[in-house]
Amino acid sequence: MIYCPDCREEIPVEDFNVSTDIAFCRRCGKNHRYSTLADFEVRADFCPDEPPRGVRIAVDERFEEVLLLRYYRVSSWVLLLVTLCWWGFLWLFFPGFQALFSSDRFPVAIPAYMAGGVLLIACVILSMFGRDEFRIEGSRLEVLSGVGAVSIRRHFHLNDIRRISIEEEAVSEHGNERLYRLAVLLRKNGKRRVVARSSDRRVLEFVAGYLHWKMSRSFRKEGNNA
Repeated sequence: MIYCPDCREEIPVEDFNVSTDIAFCRRCGKNHRYSTLADFEVRADFCPDEPPRGVRIAVDERFEEVLLLRYYRVSSWVLLLVTLCWWGFLWLFFPGFQALFSSDRFPVAIPAYMAGGVLLIACVILSMFGRDEFRIEGSRLEVLSGVGAVSIRRHFHLNDIRRISIEEEAVSEHGNERLYRLAVLLRKNGKRRVVARSSDRRVLEFVAGYLHWKMSRSFRKEGNNA
């Protein structure tokens, strides 16, 4: 199922041609690029009730559905080990630090070292307990990224999303772990927003499919009400 981006009418199979990359909407009389509209095509085998590991669908009092994604990665344990070694080194050799640094340098060196340790702790907490939340209410989408109350909140309208893409962001030194990001392209201002990151591509593929599914339902509802 694909939909006209202007009037939200469903375009039947006989009105689009993959070879010529043209999809014709009978309702508004416009031609569109099929390759662009295909980004919002809902796969027939997509099942919204079977999320992969790391994704959970919950119900909230204020929202129809909430999609929860954990940040956790295997490298989180490496980061935790580095943080423990960092603080352990500080407290184990703290008396030596006092003797090593002169009185004018000591007050600057230790706080700087401790600040680095605090930053590592924050990274560990975010890596192990952070998550993305996709809160959906009708055609409204609210995305929260962070840990609990310390989160970045962003608001979108499903009908304002022109394209959803999954991109490779980084590769580990040995190539055994990759980081992917989920980005949306907005219709009104043409801006691209990254809304989620994960080392498991299947997680982002499910989120993209889920958003496509919700968007198709929103398009269908708007078409019926028009």
